[in-house]
Amino acid sequence: MSKNILVDINDVSKRYGKVQALSHVSLQIGEGEIFGLIGPDGAGKTSLFRIIATLLKPNKGAVTVSGYDTVHEMTAIRNMTGYMPGKFSLYQDLTVEENLNFFATLFGTTVEAEYDNIKDIYSQIEPFKTRKAGALSGGMKQKLALSCALVHRPKLLLLDEPTNHMDIIGKEALEEMLNTYEGTVLFVSHDRYFLDRVVRRIFSYEEGGRLVQYEGGYTDYLHAREAQNTEVTGHTNASGTTSLSDAEPAKTVNRNNWKDGQTKKKKMTYQEQKDFETIEDDIAAIEGRLEEIDTEMGQASSDFVKLGKLSEEKENLSRELEQKMDRWMYLEELAQELGIDKN
Repeated sequence: MSKNILVDINDVSKRYGKVQALSHVSLQIGEGEIFGLIGPDGAGKTSLFRIIATLLKPNKGAVTVSGYDTVHEMTAIRNMTGYMPGKFSLYQDLTVEENLNFFATLFGTTVEAEYDNIKDIYSQIEPFKTRKAGALSGGMKQKLALSCALVHRPKLLLLDEPTNHMDIIGKEALEEMLNTYEGTVLFVSHDRYFLDRVVRRIFSYEEGGRLVQYEGGYTDYLHAREAQNTEVTGHTNASGTTSLSDAEPAKTVNRNNWKDGQTKKKKMTYQEQKDFETIEDDIAAIEGRLEEIDTEMGQASSDFVKLGKLSEEKENLSRELEQKMDRWMYLEELAQELGIDKN
């Protein structure tokens, strides 16, 4: 890696009783890069985040951030790190503004001084700054948590499922912010579309507890996995890192040759063809309804019963939209491969 190393994880293991959450994990993260961390639930992604953020101690191994040890030099690391946990953990009884001011003061700054740093996200919830955090919708809570993580201009940003419950406008603002962010970003996400748009490299938890690195976004990761399954067999060495080999001379998998050796699909199924013709309209309809819900929530700021129903509808639609976006990406790739033109 040509860039300076910001996070150095060396042979880290973490156990909870009989459950092995992390096993001999080693990786290095360079300055100014954006990484995605993926894997099944329970693979240890959040545990790794909490260790990096100095909120959890490993049973074995060591982690340093900018040369500081996460066990012995916690204060220095916390001052340069912004952490947004997967579960909302801000003060429910404080208002939006009070939460943000609290975190700014904690890091020796002010919201006014750092407003330009958070405005893309914070401006979307600023009209509700006097509302208590506990009364916010799921998406608004995410935006508040992200604003609090960013308010002190952290050198390292750790985001655990940042797009959960977030509307399209919020995701676009987050994407724009991350693409211009000068620090290092590591985030966990199941949002494949967002991973494709933002990350430069992916770390994937795989069979046997391996943590394997892939270049590019989520689609590049899928292509590389498919090519590996066809062409090579993976082996894990004693240090826990992964090497790739096969019976013939090793072939480098990259964006130019990932299709080599794959079995070509000849045509779409009936359901794929049907979805391909209608999915863009479906997505547009969901996005339109989400915008309507945001407007209705703004008009019903004091009607907590209605806000609860709208919030639930919004969360359900957001999940449906993510599924539609995943399906759309798959169908677009398939259509391109088969030479199908929708028009």
